[in-house]
Amino acid sequence: MKSLRPYLFFLLIPFLAHTNAGAIPKSGLFGRNQTDVVVEGFKWRSGGPGRRAVFSEVTLTNTGETDYSSVNLKALFYKRDGSPAGSTRGTLREELKAGETRTFSNVRMGVMNSLMDSVKLKVTGARPAEGSEGPSHPLKVLKIEWQGGGAGTGVGTVGAVTVKNPSSVPYGSVKFRIIQKSSGKATAQTEMMTKRIAEARSETVYKNINPGFVRPDTDEIDVRIGSARAVSPKREALIRKSSRAERAVRRDDAEPVPAYDIKVEDFEWGSGIAGSAGIIRRLVLKNRSAVRYSEITMEVEFLSRRGTPLISNRFRVKNPPPPGETVVYENLSIGIINVSPDGDMVNIRVWKGRR
Repeated sequence: MKSLRPYLFFLLIPFLAHTNAGAIPKSGLFGRNQTDVVVEGFKWRSGGPGRRAVFSEVTLTNTGETDYSSVNLKALFYKRDGSPAGSTRGTLREELKAGETRTFSNVRMGVMNSLMDSVKLKVTGARPAEGSEGPSHPLKVLKIEWQGGGAGTGVGTVGAVTVKNPSSVPYGSVKFRIIQKSSGKATAQTEMMTKRIAEARSETVYKNINPGFVRPDTDEIDVRIGSARAVSPKREALIRKSSRAERAVRRDDAEPVPAYDIKVEDFEWGSGIAGSAGIIRRLVLKNRSAVRYSEITMEVEFLSRRGTPLISNRFRVKNPPPPGETVVYENLSIGIINVSPDGDMVNIRVWKGRR
């Protein structure tokens, strides 16, 4: 993963207690801390002994993968000779999302104790937003390959992203966060979900990650992993559709995965034309798990002659098969349909279930 190039500069400006606030722009410490929040810049407004320090603007970038609900700041003041002139603290109680660059206005800090000639600003901590305690996965982006387009073209694709999974568990439902940057600052962000599994203890290459429209001023692309979910044996069997994955599932596995637990053994389309009720003449379901469901929802998908999905209907089965049993259902209504299907152009699957 590419990282921002930390840099710093320290601008000495005489402090004038009664000067117009807008005439005193100040810039200070650029750097990172343990929260991955970077101070990109700020503008000084007013302050003085016995008065609150106020910044007209503070620009921060969250370079990490955690959303923050508040950010703690510390302003350090110095005399003309570089000796310390005290400090004060403040808290920005506004959300800063992962990968976001945001400018905050009228940032009020604590009371100052003395005059000063220059100021530095740094982040001392941040509180994760509710439900965002940091990455819930061990995956790391190792390499990004950009292809096509270029600065100012509006097009381009992340040709490949190499992801390392150091754990003994495979991960799926990997959501990539694609961040566009200009001169080191994040300017746009998109997300893309992929179904491919990040294999355990290995590196997996994901190809053709689309960032959407590429801004004309974009000169850097950063890719991070927004979220990923550990793949259980049942979910792995669903994704891989292999006998080897099937054998890895224990019979007493109590994790509810309806699409795996309830297997469609056989079905036969009955009748129905557009505008009428569709009928499944025969449906055979087997519960191959130890999970007992009170209800399952089935999805019937109608295909074109080319095999592409056209539309789908969903219906409920309120007496699904108990664990280890098979049940045959006949003449099931799936509701009003909007196509007139051929029997061999219909698919059926378990959509969800309730225990």
